[in-house]
Amino acid sequence: MPSALLPLWPNGVRGIPNAIARSALFNVASLRKGERKNYRQREISALNGISITYTGEELRQDDEDVFLQILHLARTHDLGTEVQFTGHSLMTTLMWTI
Repeated sequence: MPSALLPLWPNGVRGIPNAIARSALFNVASLRKGERKNYRQREISALNGISITYTGEELRQDDEDVFLQILHLARTHDLGTEVQFTGHSLMTTLMWTI
């Protein structure tokens, strides 16, 4: 069976699934401002033809940064395989304070 990879994109950019990019899954609230809401089976606003139902803690822009970086790391690995990295390396690539 041939291997399957995420689409490859240049190192200096980050890829995001179109459905997520065109939705309100990640909101713009600051990570440091206020407590996060917890959602159960919440319908997320998105363009026509896109349906997202989410359960979990509210996702913010910092969460999106982490998601995009992990996708970026996974893009060179076969789908379904484990991708390993350290918290330190993730924070370094995100240019966050250690």
